[in-house]
Amino acid sequence: MLFMVGAGYSYAQTSLATYVSVGNNPTSQTYAQIALRAQYAVNDINFAIGAGITTAPENKLTFDAVDLQTDYLFQLPKFPLRLTGRYLYTPYRMTQMHQHDWSVSAAYCHPHVEVELGYVIHYQYSSIDKNSEVDFQRFLYRLQAYVWPKNNGYNLTVGARNYDVLSIDHQLEPIVFLGASYSYPKNVTYQIEGQYQPGGLGNLLYNFYDWKVRLAIVWNFNNK
Repeated sequence: MLFMVGAGYSYAQTSLATYVSVGNNPTSQTYAQIALRAQYAVNDINFAIGAGITTAPENKLTFDAVDLQTDYLFQLPKFPLRLTGRYLYTPYRMTQMHQHDWSVSAAYCHPHVEVELGYVIHYQYSSIDKNSEVDFQRFLYRLQAYVWPKNNGYNLTVGARNYDVLSIDHQLEPIVFLGASYSYPKNVTYQIEGQYQPGGLGNLLYNFYDWKVRLAIVWNFNNK
């Protein structure tokens, strides 16, 4: 995401990102995910929508999730702060469960470090037995460091979080990630990221671990 402010005029930018991931865990075995995400930013406000398909967990191509997000960057002196609101819908064909997640978060955005904390309301509904459940005690977090300033043309990054492009983990086990990015030309960025999520008390009965490798291409278009 790119945010810029000009004196006396508005700056707008549209971006389109494609993500292709391959992962493995004991439940789904080897699986693949493809996601598309479109973003529109004007000044310090950003709007985004994403959707994807996956072969997990039955090794059959199914709809993965849809994601809506908006955020605003407060240009505070020495403390830039981004507030984000997000809605995520995830259906599970095998169990006929429908999950809805609403989250709000705040992130400190230093050129080399980002720290994000948020709150999640989780609702799920079963099409089989018609039962529903609401959970108000869920949180999200992200700690991410960059070797060079975030908007540099090439970079290395490392961190931990409990959410991803089209998912919010409902436990606190971290997704540990290591990534690299390179921009050429300036409006096209290529990314690669490796992830590993260890098993823990929250997901021991489901996935003892999960690892994933992701490739991404992001196209940026300036709107005049």
